[in-house]
Amino acid sequence: MRFLNGRNGTDSLFYGFAVLYLILYGLNFLILSPALRWAQYIVVFLAIFRLLSTNIPQRKKEADFFSKIIVTLLPFLKHSGERILNNKDYAFHVCDKCGVTIKVKRLEEKGKFVLTCPKCGNKFVVKNKRKK
Repeated sequence: MRFLNGRNGTDSLFYGFAVLYLILYGLNFLILSPALRWAQYIVVFLAIFRLLSTNIPQRKKEADFFSKIIVTLLPFLKHSGERILNNKDYAFHVCDKCGVTIKVKRLEEKGKFVLTCPKCGNKFVVKNKRKK
């Protein structure tokens, strides 16, 4: 194990490359594109390069930048999935004042309703569309 002494090793960006490789692999399995195959090779090369790199401060900067991007994207992706799954039963409204997303059960009748934000107490009017 002396070979890996002083090397960067695995970090969050390495695992991000692994996930990206698996996504590209799955797409290439369906599409059979030479461009996707080359993209897979590039991703593997970058992952191995980062794994064996001795420039640890630069690799740490790259991993920190990647972590910042992931931290900002994960809540958005999580809530988007919830919206897609619950689209027929719930309506999602954003508070005008504080920006909190409020999940409200859809009602049978059409019309305008007053919602109160649970965080800031702001009252605002929303339109309800009928369930389909």
